[in-house]
Amino acid sequence: MSQTPDALKGVIEEMTRLVMSGYSVMAIMKEFIKAINKDGGLSRVIFNEVRDSMVKITPGNVPVGLFTQCSLIPSYYLTGKNPSIDWGDVTMHLLGKMIHSLAIAEVKNRLGNRCIEGVEVMYTYHNWTLRGKPDLDCGNYYLEFKTIMGKVTKNRLFHDLIQTGFYAAAGNKNAYILYIVLTNGVLRNIVPIEVIPEVGYPVIYAFKLWVKAVEDGDIGALSAKTTSCKVCRFRDICIMRTRNPHESILPAKELLDNYLDYVMREVSRAGVKVIGR
Repeated sequence: MSQTPDALKGVIEEMTRLVMSGYSVMAIMKEFIKAINKDGGLSRVIFNEVRDSMVKITPGNVPVGLFTQCSLIPSYYLTGKNPSIDWGDVTMHLLGKMIHSLAIAEVKNRLGNRCIEGVEVMYTYHNWTLRGKPDLDCGNYYLEFKTIMGKVTKNRLFHDLIQTGFYAAAGNKNAYILYIVLTNGVLRNIVPIEVIPEVGYPVIYAFKLWVKAVEDGDIGALSAKTTSCKVCRFRDICIMRTRNPHESILPAKELLDNYLDYVMREVSRAGVKVIGR
């Protein structure tokens, strides 16, 4: 894999130095949850707002984060089905948002006007658009922040890889996953992973198959599983739950396998245990 750009490398080193001083994000979250639990009305408002922010799909538009988890997920939304979301999901969502905000603010501060938030990347096929927003667009490359604890699944890493690969492919430039590693609730390390556009081509291929299936009226025809079914919010109503595994065959398998080995090796070096190797 090629080297990380010097400017980004400097940012990563400085961010790592800062977070190594240690502050417990998990402790902040626990206090936050404790406070809102005292007010039932407030907790319900927060729960509903977070739930709604986690579910964003309309006919013609598919969020890449959902599609790369499992292509059945956007199909369920099309039929009006809703996922099961609990306080654990909400807490992790809030935690991720908090860490993302801290990381994005720090990178923007270090790189100045070079990086912009909120730039959408999309790929349109027929009347459907696969879209998403990398955390930062830094001109020559995208940055995507991901939070991982002391353990992470192989499927989770693969999902992160092909989601970020879609940004690179659709935007025609390299992207970098910045894994923010939490150890015992404290930010301890940052692991940069380079992702080239070729990694995202299989996602576009799978999206075309999915669009064809939807247009043919068979929304269950393609089911490209990339993350663990055990944590899927649709696991209780999944039409494929009796079939294991359920994966679509993607092109460029050797490239994806090599990249996944690279990702697992890098996060393992940071002290993260990869499950399902």
